[in-house]
Amino acid sequence: MSSDKILSPMEDEELVQLFQSESFTNCMRRVLHLDVTEQLIQRTLKSFSKESKTSTNEKCHRTAKELRIEGNKYFKNKNFEKALDLYNKALTFSDLKVDEDGVGGSGENSEYVLCLANRSAVHYHLHHYQFCINDVQNSLGHNYQPTHKLILRRAQCFFHLNNFSEAKNDLMVLKMAPQNGAKPEEVDDWLRKIELQQQQKQPQQPQHHHLQQPRNEHTQEEILKVKGGKSDVLMQASRCVCVQFSEEKTRYLVARGELEEGDVLIMERPFVCLLLPPYYHSRCFNCLGDLENFYPCLTCRRVRYCSGECRSEAWRSHHHIECPYMEMLESGCQHQSIINSDTASHGTFSVLAVVSVIPLIPSIKLDTFECQTASVLLRCLEESSFFEGYKNLEEDYEGFRAFIGGLLLRHICQLICNAHAVNDLELTQLASSSLVDSEQQVRIATAIYPTASLMNHSCDPNTISCFHGDTLLVRALKRIKPGEEIFNCYGPHYKRMSRSDRQEALLSQYSFTCLCTACERENKHHDDDDDDDDDDDDDLKHVSTIAPCDDVFICKSCQGRLVRCSHHHHHHRHSPTHKSSSKQASSGDSISDNVISSRNISSTDDGDDDRMVKYVCVDCKTGADENHSKLISKNFDESNALFELANDHLRRGNTDEAYGLFERCCSLRKAIYQPMSIQVANVLDALAQSSSIIGDFPTSQSYLKCSLSIVEHVYGRKSIEHANEVRKYSEVCWQAGSLEEARDSAGKALRMFEVLYGHEHKSCHELRNAIASMNFCLS
Repeated sequence: MSSDKILSPMEDEELVQLFQSESFTNCMRRVLHLDVTEQLIQRTLKSFSKESKTSTNEKCHRTAKELRIEGNKYFKNKNFEKALDLYNKALTFSDLKVDEDGVGGSGENSEYVLCLANRSAVHYHLHHYQFCINDVQNSLGHNYQPTHKLILRRAQCFFHLNNFSEAKNDLMVLKMAPQNGAKPEEVDDWLRKIELQQQQKQPQQPQHHHLQQPRNEHTQEEILKVKGGKSDVLMQASRCVCVQFSEEKTRYLVARGELEEGDVLIMERPFVCLLLPPYYHSRCFNCLGDLENFYPCLTCRRVRYCSGECRSEAWRSHHHIECPYMEMLESGCQHQSIINSDTASHGTFSVLAVVSVIPLIPSIKLDTFECQTASVLLRCLEESSFFEGYKNLEEDYEGFRAFIGGLLLRHICQLICNAHAVNDLELTQLASSSLVDSEQQVRIATAIYPTASLMNHSCDPNTISCFHGDTLLVRALKRIKPGEEIFNCYGPHYKRMSRSDRQEALLSQYSFTCLCTACERENKHHDDDDDDDDDDDDDLKHVSTIAPCDDVFICKSCQGRLVRCSHHHHHHRHSPTHKSSSKQASSGDSISDNVISSRNISSTDDGDDDRMVKYVCVDCKTGADENHSKLISKNFDESNALFELANDHLRRGNTDEAYGLFERCCSLRKAIYQPMSIQVANVLDALAQSSSIIGDFPTSQSYLKCSLSIVEHVYGRKSIEHANEVRKYSEVCWQAGSLEEARDSAGKALRMFEVLYGHEHKSCHELRNAIASMNFCLS
């Protein structure tokens, strides 16, 4: 959407007064009658219409055919990976007439069906047997001819998956109808193979690389169960959870019964969910599952699904409305583009229910952008079939239209406070041969979970959230007693942010001052220190409580915790990921030419020309002298530059050079940081990674063991960071020959992952398989 100013200053002022005095419905009623609103809508829709320019979202039969033919050439030359890539591209350009359920029509041997059939052949040769079966079934569902090729291919896949009964059924279909084109001798040959395998005591091992099944909600609900069954009131929560109300907190959740560590308290699919654009090609647009074998939207090129079922569900619930506007929604509205016309699509909440569950924060600031967005989205709904059943209302249709616009406006305004970040683990791999790769949580989508939104914030929460696709699971992180409030963390956590930073972040986004136990505990400790040191250096008053992952240096006087004074905090702060803000040094450059001098930073509030960063010890309450401050600043900048340069060498495969740079970085950091600093742990982890790449696993094990103790100290025994580190340590121990330690560490990691993610998470499956292999080797 254009960022040009739409309304005059007088109109802006009038709208602000309107926001403050009237309901959302009345607000939209007034806005929709403004001439400038209609001008905005027309201009926005025209800029993304088919007539304005060549759309990047349109299907193209000619392009689809060209890509498919090119893919055929690579298939004949047995370059199956390239053929697969071309068939996938051809699928995104091919179209098929869609019915109201989002299912393509007959499409006999259309480009779409031909691409699916050809892709199934590639999957068969790549041993992706389940994917091949899925593509065959979709092709046959669209009346691909001749059928005998696909039926035989499906039978062969079932055979390789040891599903002999299904394989035999397909072969008998071919045998009973020889006129369909199948060769009788080939069918008989496969029937004999099945008979031979069934006579053997041990069936052959399944020859497959992928066994992904289409998403099955019923199976998921059978596996993932909330503690004590679902509540009759909060239908997405456990019976052990209830809602209470107070004037101070409004609605909040408390435990009705004893909750143990790992219990599932909430299992909720989103009311609405928006996949972020960077993940359009790797995640299902409906359930957020991995897209190893995708099925494109039949009318646009941007959207992909993991199965035909997901595609149909999305089309029925919302995509038939947003599909023509995907380019506009992605470019102009982003998170404001959430639309869902099927109020019962997820079984519980309608639009009205969400409005009642999520109260508007009184101090939220509204501006004209929210109204503009709501107006454009309302027009998108009008041009779809959304209002068809309401245009003949005996009551005022314009009033109903303003009411829907008001709901859109309200949701847009609430997104900043009530939208959840949907996260998943993503592997960060600098070298393909390394065992010591890091997994980090990345945001893949934004969604609204009404039940989970009832939880209040704590900087030290007693629950943790994880996701199975788009399903949110809230688990108890510790034992919760009956009557105890259930807390979630909105982002600022006491292990990762100082109290002052947490308070600032929560007040800025959520408009409240946090009074959780962690904040009160740190506040009391800080007040006690202030009472004891009224006559101390004025700089002490600027030392805030610190988070375990903050930069904490060594005090030369008492070996205690030395930190920067908060009023000098504009010096770039170190993050746990060690991304230096200095220009990255290139290979061959001297480190001294690529660091930022700390003397470039003004550090005094009284206008002095003293440009050194000041440090003060929170334990002995003394400040660092000038020489020690210089050493900290010098080592800080030089170690960051070394760390970035070493990572660059590692990415380019120069492991020996990287190892030497990491060693120098480690030496510099140990000279200034506390021994249990996360900055020291990160470089130890990098040294472990470099050692594993060159095959020196005992050295890698020793580095990881040191890093592991620091990560546990900084983030906590039950943290995701600690679980990932224990898992890495187990893998390296195994390669180093420490088999029993590897098995014990894998068991420890499994128990942590079961609490954090649940028994059915892929990480738990992988760990159980690893433990089984270790037990076999040790038996």
